[in-house]
Amino acid sequence: MQTPENPQRRQLLKVLGGAGLSVSLGIQLTACKDKAENLTDEELLTFEPNAWITLYPDDKIEVAITKSEMGQGILTTFVLIVAEELNTDPNQISPVLVRPASKYGSMYTGGSSSVRSIWKPLREAAASFRLLLEQAAAKEWGVTTKQCKAHDGKVINNLNGQKKAFGSLCASARSLPLPDSAPLTKHDSMRFLGKPAPQSQILQKITGEARYGIDSAPESVAYAAVIHAPVFGTKLVEFSLSKALRESKSLLAVVELESAVAVISSSYWHATNTLRQAKVRWSQPHSPSVNMNSIREKTKTAIDTARNEAQSSSEREHNSGRNIESPMFENSYQAHVTMEPMNCTVHLNKDGCDIWIPTQDATHVLGTAGKALRSRLELLAYKALRKLGIDDDIRVHPTLAGGGFGRRLEVDYLLEALEIAKHVSRPVKVIWSREEDIQHDYYRPYSLHQLSAFVDDAGDIQRLRHIAAGADKGKITANINKLAYDIPGLELSFGEYDPGVPTGYWRSVAYSNHIFATESFIDLLAQEIGRSDFGIRQHLLRNDPRALRVLSEAQSVASSAQVKQQAHGLAFMSAYGSYIAMIVTLSGGSDTHRISGIYCTLDCGFALNPDNVKAQIEGGVIYGLNAAIKHSIHIADGKVSESNYDDYPLIRMPECPPIHIRIIESNEEPGGVGELSVPVVAPAIANALFNKTGQRPTTTPFTLDNYPADRVNQLGTLT
Repeated sequence: MQTPENPQRRQLLKVLGGAGLSVSLGIQLTACKDKAENLTDEELLTFEPNAWITLYPDDKIEVAITKSEMGQGILTTFVLIVAEELNTDPNQISPVLVRPASKYGSMYTGGSSSVRSIWKPLREAAASFRLLLEQAAAKEWGVTTKQCKAHDGKVINNLNGQKKAFGSLCASARSLPLPDSAPLTKHDSMRFLGKPAPQSQILQKITGEARYGIDSAPESVAYAAVIHAPVFGTKLVEFSLSKALRESKSLLAVVELESAVAVISSSYWHATNTLRQAKVRWSQPHSPSVNMNSIREKTKTAIDTARNEAQSSSEREHNSGRNIESPMFENSYQAHVTMEPMNCTVHLNKDGCDIWIPTQDATHVLGTAGKALRSRLELLAYKALRKLGIDDDIRVHPTLAGGGFGRRLEVDYLLEALEIAKHVSRPVKVIWSREEDIQHDYYRPYSLHQLSAFVDDAGDIQRLRHIAAGADKGKITANINKLAYDIPGLELSFGEYDPGVPTGYWRSVAYSNHIFATESFIDLLAQEIGRSDFGIRQHLLRNDPRALRVLSEAQSVASSAQVKQQAHGLAFMSAYGSYIAMIVTLSGGSDTHRISGIYCTLDCGFALNPDNVKAQIEGGVIYGLNAAIKHSIHIADGKVSESNYDDYPLIRMPECPPIHIRIIESNEEPGGVGELSVPVVAPAIANALFNKTGQRPTTTPFTLDNYPADRVNQLGTLT
C-alpha cells in the first residue's frame, strides 16, 4: 500500500523562508524577470501561476482559470474580460487551468455563478495591470502616464508613437507599487465584450486534442474498472476470480471496498473484462426494497401531512373571494448523464499525491483528499501552510470536464480513487462505465407539489400556498420565496420522506422541481379568473420593468403562432440575476402534437459573449426537453432500473425542434445563463398541450400524444 511521505519539517522551512512573497489583487509579477536576473530556461517555459494574470518577458500573457470548464465556455469568458481591460487582442492571451490555492479562494463552479462572481474582480485586476504597465512605460520614457496607452500587447507613447512591448516592461513594472484602482472600460467603448466570439479550444475539441479527465495519462498509468452494490445500502460479501484470471500478467490488483470492488489492470479493457467474468455476491437489504410505487405512496402521505398542518395553522381567509387548488404535480428522478462518465486519476508517491480530476470544485477536492490521506494533526499543519500561501504535497490538477450539471460537485468518485490507488505503486486511472455512472448517481430528487391560491373578487391573488414533499427540501423548494411575481402572501409547507435514494444537485437544482408546478398553476389560475397567460403574468410583474420587457418580446412570438393557427404555451422565470420567457408552439392534428418551435426571450444583463449565451440557453433547452418528455429514473427492488442510453434515451439531433433565442440588450450586471432555460421547458410544453387539447400534463416526463410512451416518438408522431 502506497502512502505519501509527510515532509512537514521541509514545508515549515519553506514557510519561514517565503511568508512574505504573496502579491495582492491577483497580479503575478514574479515571472517578470529576464535572463540577466538568473531566470533559467526552465522557469521561462514552466510556470505554475499563483494569481490571475501573468506576463512573461517574451510577451506571453496567461490568465488563470479558477472555475471549472465543463463546456460552458468559461475559458473564453475569462480571456475576453482580461483582453478588454488590457485593451489587447484575446488571441494574445492564453487560458490556463490552475491548481487550487489559497490565493484563488473558492473554485466552486455551480449555481450559474461563475461569471457573476468573477466579472468585477477580474476586470479590476486586469485594469490595474494595464495601468501598471502604462506607468512603467511612462517612467522609462520620462512622460506622464496619461500620455501612454496600452493597445494589443504594447504601450504606445501618444506624443511620438513610440511603442514598448508588454514583456519588455516586466522589470520596470516589478519596481512599481500596484495601483489601488484603475478606470474600467465603459460599455460603449468595449472592443470584445458584448460581441460574438468563438469558444476557446473548439478546434482541439473537434479533433480530439483537448484533454479531459479521462485523457489523463501520467507515465506508467494503470487502469481500474469498478462495480458497485446494485441495491442501495447493501455491501460486498464475496468476490472471486478463476485461476486463469488471477494469474493473468495484466492483472495488477483487486481492491475490495465496503460496497464496491475494483480491478486494476494494465488496460481498461482487461479490467472491465475481468470484472464481467468475476463472481460477485452482495448482501441482502436489511429492510424491504424500495420501488416507485412505495416511494410515490409514502411521498403522497408526507404531502398530505404537510397540507393538513398548513391548513390547521392558517388564519381565516378573506371574507370575499375563492380558493383555487391545483392538481398534484409529480417530478421524476433524473440522472445527470454527463457525456464523460465519472473518472479520477491518482498517483500516491514519495513526493505526495497527484490527482487529475474533472470536477466542479477543485478546492473541495483538495480539502477532501487532505482529510482522506492525513491525520488530524497533519491537517492542522497543512491548513496553516495554505493560509501562508505555501502549497502542500497534495497536488490537484483540474482538467476539462465533459459535462458537470451538478454531478461533479460530489466527491464519491474521488474518495474511491484515492482508496484504490493505495494498492499499486503507479498512477491509477479509475473509470466508471456508463452503467455504473447511471445506476450510482446522485439523482434529482423525486417530488410532489400541490398549490392553492386565494383570489379576491377583483381577480387578484392574495395568497399563494405551495405544498411540496420529497427527500430534500433544499433541492426541491429552494428559492420558492424569490418568485418574481408580486403576490402579497406566499406560503410554503414541506413534507419530508427519504427512501434512501441518493440525491444531489442537478442542473438548476430546485427550480427544475418547483417551476413546473408553479408555472402550470399560473396558467390554470389565468383560465379560472378569465385572464390570458400573458395578461396574468404582466399583472403580477407590473412593478418589474425588466420582466415586462421580456414578456412583451415573447408575446410577439405568441401572436405570430396564433396567426399560423399553432397552439402555444408560455412559461416565465427569474433566477440567477436573469429573466427568461419561453414559448413552445405545437403543430399536428387532434391526436398528434409536434413541437414546431421553441422561442426563448431573455434578459441576462450585459451578455459578455452573446454566442456563448445562446449556446448555453440551447443546451439548457435540450437538457430540459430530456427531463420533460424523454426519460426518467425508476427504482425497482431497491435499485435503479435504467443502465444505458437504450433505456435512458437522450434526444437525438434529428428529433430536436428548432430553438430560437432573443437576447435583450442590457447594461445591467451580468446574470447567470447556464441553468436558466432548463426549468421552463416542461411547463411551457405542458401549457401548450393544455391550450391545444384541454388536457394538462401533471407528471414529468409526459408524452406528447395520447399513446403509451413506448410507442411514441416523444417529439413527434406515432412511430
